[in-house]
Amino acid sequence: MLAAIVVASTMAVYPPLRDICPARAIFGFHWNTSLLGVVLILFILTSMLVKRFSCKYLCPMGAVLAIFNKISPIHITVDQHNCTNCGRCEAECPVDIPAIPENIRSAECIRCLECIETCAVLETVELRLG
Repeated sequence: MLAAIVVASTMAVYPPLRDICPARAIFGFHWNTSLLGVVLILFILTSMLVKRFSCKYLCPMGAVLAIFNKISPIHITVDQHNCTNCGRCEAECPVDIPAIPENIRSAECIRCLECIETCAVLETVELRLG
């Protein structure tokens, strides 16, 4: 399904999911179909129940990022000897990745670098190549 959406998006003048895109409905004020209204209501309800629901479970871009997170040459590393397990990185993670720093290479990581910025111990959490 992901491959079909990615291929169709690159080949089409308009993305294949354009007619039911919640962002288009919200920011473009195009609430002209009942299907779009239902999608918008579901988007709002699921977003209230689960943080970033559409990003985690519906967004094709999130799926592409998840695939490439595992094979990316750029990754975030944690020096376990310096880590104090204070939990600041886990508390500040915008996608709520559990068990950081053990799970730092999660497929859900969007590489926002918030964990690096919030770490209290210098050079413990770093972005590395290789």
